[in-house]
Amino acid sequence: MSDWNELRARLSHDLIKNRLIPATSRMIKVVNGSVLADPLETFDTTVTVVWAETNPSLKLLFECCEPDLTPRNYFAVEPLVHCPPSTMEWLPDLIHELWVERHDVRGWCKSGCALAEGVDTAVQSASELLKRYDADEDKTDVLGALLRLQEAAIGLSTHLSLVGNRFMI
Repeated sequence: MSDWNELRARLSHDLIKNRLIPATSRMIKVVNGSVLADPLETFDTTVTVVWAETNPSLKLLFECCEPDLTPRNYFAVEPLVHCPPSTMEWLPDLIHELWVERHDVRGWCKSGCALAEGVDTAVQSASELLKRYDADEDKTDVLGALLRLQEAAIGLSTHLSLVGNRFMI
């Protein structure tokens, strides 16, 4: 598995599916009162920490997708490295452009960046609401923000899972 795919799998599975999404579920239970814990402290030690660890790596993942996965890279190793120079002038670039167009690599990366931005916005929104949260008041806004965060995280996780071998030749 390529380094890029290992990073994608780690982000999708280890951080988002196994830490961020369960942390948002726990936060919903904390706000609903079924789990006794300080909401802001719990949010800061679970969701905020995981997202701070994940977000920069996601940006790197989406930035590096095209250059790391392009089939153009196969022309730098055996046996394609031995193609005649006249072929090397045009074939790697043609293969790359066909790959990008066929698999909408740039669109996938752009969508992923937008989804990550959506999670970031949802984290910030939930954090701001939790700073003003009073357990004796209506919790509808806080629960709504946490549900939006959970939905955004699930959407991002699904997006990361969709790539699979899609871009691999």
